[in-house]
Amino acid sequence: MPATIAARALRLVLLAAAGGSLAAAAQAQPQAWGDDPPPPSSAPSGYAPYQPPYQPPYGYAPQGYAPQPYYGYAPYQDPYAAERAWRRSRRQAEGAYDQANAPAPNASAYAPPPPPPSGPAASERPEAAPSAAAQAPVPVTPPPAPTSVALANRIVESASAYLGYIAKASAISPAFADGAGVAKEVKTGAAYEPKQFEEGAIAYAAIVALQEPAFVQGVRSVAATGQPEAIAAGLLQNPASAAGFPGADAAAARAAAALRRQGDRLLNAGAKVKQAAYDVQHSDWSKGDVAEPEVRLAGAKTLSATRLAPAREETDKLLKIVLAEQGAPAGGLGAQPSPVVARGLALAALAVMGQAGEDKMERVSTLLAEERGGECLKMAKLNLFQCLAVAGPHYEDIFCLGQHAMMDTAQCVIKASGVSPAPVMTAAAAPAPTPITPASQDYQVPLGAPAGDAERR
Repeated sequence: MPATIAARALRLVLLAAAGGSLAAAAQAQPQAWGDDPPPPSSAPSGYAPYQPPYQPPYGYAPQGYAPQPYYGYAPYQDPYAAERAWRRSRRQAEGAYDQANAPAPNASAYAPPPPPPSGPAASERPEAAPSAAAQAPVPVTPPPAPTSVALANRIVESASAYLGYIAKASAISPAFADGAGVAKEVKTGAAYEPKQFEEGAIAYAAIVALQEPAFVQGVRSVAATGQPEAIAAGLLQNPASAAGFPGADAAAARAAAALRRQGDRLLNAGAKVKQAAYDVQHSDWSKGDVAEPEVRLAGAKTLSATRLAPAREETDKLLKIVLAEQGAPAGGLGAQPSPVVARGLALAALAVMGQAGEDKMERVSTLLAEERGGECLKMAKLNLFQCLAVAGPHYEDIFCLGQHAMMDTAQCVIKASGVSPAPVMTAAAAPAPTPITPASQDYQVPLGAPAGDAERR
């Protein structure tokens, strides 16, 4: 028993001595700056709190140490000190390598700017004389002016229908041979719808006005200095303002002469037919009654209510006739153009500015009606219907044809022209109309060429 007690006491003495040496070794170990500080200790000085036994990381144990027992205290030892030391050495080695292999600095990047050139300031230096090539202005070739303008199909068709009626009615011969011939010519004389005829007279005046180069150039010059949309709105509101364009006087004279010429032609033909109504009475057939007078009257009314749709060939023929009628009236044009001529000038000006195509038809349709001209044509039709309603023999039908179908209509055209004496027209070579592709919705109306161009052709 005493031996056992003595052995235990010796063991405790040895353990105490060993603990003191371990604490001294732990305190002597240097602490690297930047490493994690040791955990706070509540153990006596030189000792670390108790930690359960563990297997040291990376499979190694500190030299001279072994796993601690389950009791007592042991000096604190950082298990990651060796790893942090290895990482510090590696960073130092990498930094030394980067510094040794860094490229040499670019000396020119830090060079000071060159000194300013000696001599007078730039503002005081005499400017060098420009070369002859620099002095000469560069010629600018303007684009060629368009040789045609676009008009809606309805406008050109109305003008073609108007001119077609004038041509067919003026060609009626006074040499009647039988009642069938009279009935046929009565249909020819009644074959126009008053509203379309009125539209056609205005459209015809516009197409003729477009053959005046001074007017076309004047409209273009005014449109180039202003706002085309505002100018177009003004023309639609007040068609008479078209007389203010440069060259409008010549264009109005040309259009008025064309209308008066058409009216005189129809008037002369109607006078001859009217005279035939008296001359033909020497023939017995002329005194015979008209067969089915009600059917004849109904047919005349039907023709008077039907708008014509001329073929493309007839429209091209119209343009050839218009272009051939170059010239102005010998005199008699008033200070102001007639309402029909004024509306024709306004429509022509809109066409020059590109405001009378198919997409603008609804807008420009207000220009295609004139109150006084429309009433004149309505009265001519009414007189024709009343005359046919009471006519009995064939010579009375001839009278109705010559007086009311032809002469009354011609008087309306003459009034629309605003020209009192007969105009004098001169013929000129007519260029071919511009061909129209099927995909186009507008009709391209050729413009009049200047006098010099016409003489060269």
